[in-house]
Amino acid sequence: MSMIWPEQYELLRTIVWQMNSHRERLAKQGLSRLVLARVDSSTSNPELLSHIIAESLLKRVDRALHESKNIYVERFEIPQIRLFYQLMRAIPFIEAAHDAANQCFLEHHRGEPELCLLDIGIGQGHQMMRLLTQLDLQPSPPKRVRLVGIDPGILDPVALRAQFDARAQSWSFDFDCELLLDPIEDFDAARLRALLPSAPHVLFINSAFSLHHSPPSSPNYASRTELLELLGGLQPRLLILGEPHSSHASEELGERLAGAWQHFGHVFELIDESVFEPASKLTLKLDFFGRELRDLFGVAEPFRSERHETYLTWLERLTRAGLVPARCIQPSLALPESCSFDASDGLLRLRYRNEVIVAVLAYTAHAMESP
Repeated sequence: MSMIWPEQYELLRTIVWQMNSHRERLAKQGLSRLVLARVDSSTSNPELLSHIIAESLLKRVDRALHESKNIYVERFEIPQIRLFYQLMRAIPFIEAAHDAANQCFLEHHRGEPELCLLDIGIGQGHQMMRLLTQLDLQPSPPKRVRLVGIDPGILDPVALRAQFDARAQSWSFDFDCELLLDPIEDFDAARLRALLPSAPHVLFINSAFSLHHSPPSSPNYASRTELLELLGGLQPRLLILGEPHSSHASEELGERLAGAWQHFGHVFELIDESVFEPASKLTLKLDFFGRELRDLFGVAEPFRSERHETYLTWLERLTRAGLVPARCIQPSLALPESCSFDASDGLLRLRYRNEVIVAVLAYTAHAMESP
């Protein structure tokens, strides 16, 4: 289904052109028309999207752009990571991406006795907790597992470590865990290798909805390819990325607007199909995605946190990093009728009404082997 571009979007396109042409007075008049005095559960998605974007663009017109940091580590009344886990019940693609990654890990686990899991963006540990429990149920579970979680947004690392240690009491394998509150960009090869056990441990690397936060420290985000080269140099059996499929990385406002409107428009529709009460749906749109949209349009460029790229760009980066697609699996995923997926070697695409919303990319540092 192609995206419908309503009048609010067309007005925003005109406003962006006016801003780029230094016609700020005209732009401000248009933005004022889009900012609503009040929003509630009856506000349509186009009205709500244009309201949030217009509020953010007004900061540019008024030269009031603010510095920011990763919205997952900013101090909000409700932390972004907690809203993310609430969102999992409204957006089926988040848990589906976690499940697909875990099923891929299990499929490529060949009964090795020693495993190391490096999780970039571990959050509250839900995905890794499920994976470790599923590993324990395998016909040939490992004897030892080390988990290294890297995430500056961990709310309480002591409590998270205690949760893993408590669950480990029921697992049949020896388990140890290390959690680090640093962004992955702060690690070099030596520091990463120091965290990982020596051979014969088999390494699996997971990054769920995390790498799009990495900053543009080099032209065309080449630093992201360099980061993937760094991770690939660790020789992982699997490196799995779960990422939104959208294009928000551009510094050009018009391109960013088109990508944001299409992506968040579909996501808002998907929230509307959830079983949440109308007020809860509005909260997710305003508080979770509203923060992302305000980051996209109302934060000074060097400090933006949300920088989505399309799955095609991530595929190119993985290839440039010297990694190769992992063997395809057909995961078992619970999705509503309006959603679907397709899988091929190295790529799973999760779709809403035939539009790709999220992609899971599975690559390896080893030549692809036959099943």
